[in-house]
Amino acid sequence: MKSIKMIETLFNERRKYGIKPGLNRMYRLLEAFDHPEKKLRVIHVAGTNGKGSTVTLMQNVLRLENYRVGVFSSPSFTGIRGHIVWNDQPIQETHFIALFEALEETINQLDREGNHPTPFEILTVIALRYFVGRTDIVIIEAGMGGREDTTNVVEPILSIITTVAMDHMQFLGNTIDSIASHKAGIIKRGHPVVIGDMNAIASDVIREEAGKQQATLYAFGKDYILEETARELCIRIEKERICIDPLFKGTYQIHNFAVACMGLYLLQKDGIEFHKKTAEEAIRNFQLQGRFELLSKNPAILLDSAHNMAGIEALIHTIKEKYEEKNIHCLFAGFKDKAVHEMIEFLGNNCDEMTVTTFDHERAMSMEELYTLNLRDVHFLSDWRIYLDALYNDKDSETLYIITGSMHFIMQVRQYLLS
Repeated sequence: MKSIKMIETLFNERRKYGIKPGLNRMYRLLEAFDHPEKKLRVIHVAGTNGKGSTVTLMQNVLRLENYRVGVFSSPSFTGIRGHIVWNDQPIQETHFIALFEALEETINQLDREGNHPTPFEILTVIALRYFVGRTDIVIIEAGMGGREDTTNVVEPILSIITTVAMDHMQFLGNTIDSIASHKAGIIKRGHPVVIGDMNAIASDVIREEAGKQQATLYAFGKDYILEETARELCIRIEKERICIDPLFKGTYQIHNFAVACMGLYLLQKDGIEFHKKTAEEAIRNFQLQGRFELLSKNPAILLDSAHNMAGIEALIHTIKEKYEEKNIHCLFAGFKDKAVHEMIEFLGNNCDEMTVTTFDHERAMSMEELYTLNLRDVHFLSDWRIYLDALYNDKDSETLYIITGSMHFIMQVRQYLLS
């Protein structure tokens, strides 16, 4: 029997094969498990930003309604088992190891053919097989894009596209319509699709795909809206009003909550019960790891995995609404294949002090690469741990420290802070 550590080592070794869009390897791997993707009721969620929040809120509501819920998402804050969650708990080690070993012969055969499965493909197949017989509903978060994403082997009862913005351009294209086309690839014939707040170009592309697939589309601002008064903020869907704690007013999360509630509302047609009081309770208690998470109050340290320009802009907008009296110090690290220069410049223009660093990941922008960006008024620091240690040694109650960038960077920072 292998151990989880051994499998994690194998996965790390396989990262050298890179990101490989396409579904042919997936279908070969799924065949080994007699196509578990055909035996599940699935909600498929794609989008540039907001996927994690939407998935988490839907999961929380469905659990409060006593449904057995499986969730597959990425990245994970708790190792490879954390990608696969059943009833709020990661897959057990024994189950993960057994399913990996059952898949190993097919993995080896594909390796011999030079068609190496990626770690994410292997994880996805293990998740789908694990959820069979254990779940009433499964929520699958797309990894990147949609049309050629590893997860796009499922036939969902509902598709959700949260947002469309510039990200992963080397894989999805350099225009909004190209990226939107990839996201729209998760829409399946005859099944509804919910879209979040997005620009007209992205909306038109997705509407066209929905029309081709004869899929009814439900759009933010038309089929479900936010109603704001001096006293409350509510999501209205037909005659239903789901009211949001004023704490969230002004944050980008309210759009994610609205998308999730619209999706839950539609699930009633498939026999999945949903009560507005349950949704309101879930929203009231909502907190997502690494997403606008105040991990420490003294010093005030806020983590947010804003890994593209749309996320960075939303983060700064919310910070200005909620912490206008604070000095803002920012620490950033990102992947080299992102718009790093633009993100750092935007942060630098909106933070009182700006520091950039690197972290342990093959896609992380190195210090040498950061030096070549010709950044102005920016501090360079090769070891982010020194930055965090200094915060606790010299606490400053007037300052909010924002740590942002790649989700993988935020994962490492969070683990270090909690330890």
